[in-house]
Amino acid sequence: MIRLNRVCKSYGQTEILKDVTLQVEDGSLYGLIGYNGAGKTTLLNIVSGLYRSTKGEVFLEAGGDLRDPFDDPAVKRSLFYVTDSPYYFPGADLVTMRDFYKGFYPTWSDNSFSELTKLFGLDPEKRIGDFSKGMKRQAAMILGMAARPRYLLLDESFDGLDPSVRTVVSNLLGEYIAETESTVVAASHNLYELENICDTIGMLNGKQLLYSKPIEDIKERIKKYRVAVEAEKDPLAGLSVKFLRKEGNIYTFQSEEPEEKLRDAFGKAGELLLFECYGMTLNEIFIYETKEEDNAIEGIFAK
Repeated sequence: MIRLNRVCKSYGQTEILKDVTLQVEDGSLYGLIGYNGAGKTTLLNIVSGLYRSTKGEVFLEAGGDLRDPFDDPAVKRSLFYVTDSPYYFPGADLVTMRDFYKGFYPTWSDNSFSELTKLFGLDPEKRIGDFSKGMKRQAAMILGMAARPRYLLLDESFDGLDPSVRTVVSNLLGEYIAETESTVVAASHNLYELENICDTIGMLNGKQLLYSKPIEDIKERIKKYRVAVEAEKDPLAGLSVKFLRKEGNIYTFQSEEPEEKLRDAFGKAGELLLFECYGMTLNEIFIYETKEEDNAIEGIFAK
């Protein structure tokens, strides 16, 4: 279990995180999303024990107790952090890095290392410095999963991967959790990937956590609508909607209002010709939560 209670982080007068409270259950794949600069990497740095929070409490379960990862070596041995820019020793190959991590993690598996290296098709004796960006990320994933930590933290780990490799990584993460009962926290701007693999999503916006909920609950809350009505009055008066577009008697919009409430409002406004409700993707939900309206782009190139 990972538990944060009112965590704040500031650098001088610059506030990065404010009152972040969340709990990640054992055996879950938790997706952390937010626009660039929202604090995702800072939050992972705090959970991993690299940074100490300015205020608040951070605990990871280890040995049956909840412990602060910042000053507890035992907790650090229970987690592996794949950063946005993985670090390797100068001139090192995967064998060198294997030997290093093998001495630090008591849960290390040579068999997992060997099988993962074959699966990704990487030469374990080739200098990692000669790898492409995507191959360096694959190498970090190999080392992270071969260490078999209880907590695997991933920062933009899908970035730079080919589509086929992203599919392999997605499948591996599910299998990793199933076989080790570990917990994975993945921060990413690739919402499509997270939507397909995560069971819980936390959304950071403006230094704070908007919500931390099962992904199915989030999708159930917000819907898209396309409604046609011969309205005698404004059918949306008093209702909360976003991204409203009206063409003739056709309304398209997004809303958190209950479907029956919307149907009733349109029905009372006039003759209801069409009422369609659609689910939203995680990317659409992210835009809904973080933007007031579509950016006005018309006319930018007129002169």
